[in-house]
Amino acid sequence: MKAYAHYPYFLTVCKCKSFSAAAEQLGMAQSSISYQINRLEDLLETKLLVRTQGTKIQLTPNGQLLFNELLKTDRLLQDVVSHISPKMGNKRITISAPVDIGTYLLAPLINQMSNKIPTFELTLDDASHDLYHENVDLAIRRRSEKRCALEYLPLFSASNVLVTSRNFIQKYGQPNSLRELLTLPIIVRNAKSSQTWQYFLKDTACTFAQFTNLQCVSNTIAIAHAISAGNGIGIIPSYLMKEHNFIPIELNDAPTYAPVNYFDIVHVDTFLTRQWADQLKSTLYAAYHSDTNIDFI
Repeated sequence: MKAYAHYPYFLTVCKCKSFSAAAEQLGMAQSSISYQINRLEDLLETKLLVRTQGTKIQLTPNGQLLFNELLKTDRLLQDVVSHISPKMGNKRITISAPVDIGTYLLAPLINQMSNKIPTFELTLDDASHDLYHENVDLAIRRRSEKRCALEYLPLFSASNVLVTSRNFIQKYGQPNSLRELLTLPIIVRNAKSSQTWQYFLKDTACTFAQFTNLQCVSNTIAIAHAISAGNGIGIIPSYLMKEHNFIPIELNDAPTYAPVNYFDIVHVDTFLTRQWADQLKSTLYAAYHSDTNIDFI
């Protein structure tokens, strides 16, 4: 199909989000880039993009669809070239993980990981990355609705646990019921809503809105440290239990354990990313399979 010859130019314009930036990257005149895009639109008989301010572009629905599919093909080709070419084989693998999992489970294993995945970059944040558009190769994610065109390798499950510290109990005493928690300091991410707490309370007589002493901390690691320092009570993942001297709280009218979280290694479906995902899982399993707070799947 004659259109194939024009796809690289369209893909570059979409990635750069600009005709001028694409022309600079490809070492071509901007008019030549415009010709390639116009020719592609003529061949496909559809409008793919429109110019907005200056040389910026906006994709049409058909243009977005084509861009998404070309991105997938581009990733597949990059992996093949990386595998077959000694010169191009030093691909840097990007692994994304939540801050707490990355800090407590992945970072201590950097040497072991490098033996199986020679060149990698570990990025830690709680955002949900678009693996195609952001060039993320592997992502550890809490299980949710699966997206097509991505592969999901089951990794492990971990409970959430209601905990506090020994110092907190010495100061406030051991709470025995939800009613006692309502006025005690509770460490949460968001004072307006919490899915974890709402699920924890769903079969009880209390609601999240009834808690009057909420202390907000932005991420799980900070919550864990705040609890460990004696600042309050919170719900933390079970895989953090070994790192802190937490004391589980047993209530008469509520469960000690909040819902179980399931985690997967998510990746674009290529033969190399499948290998990397398997190697990442095997490294984690070798290190933590005896940890009773983590259940590998």
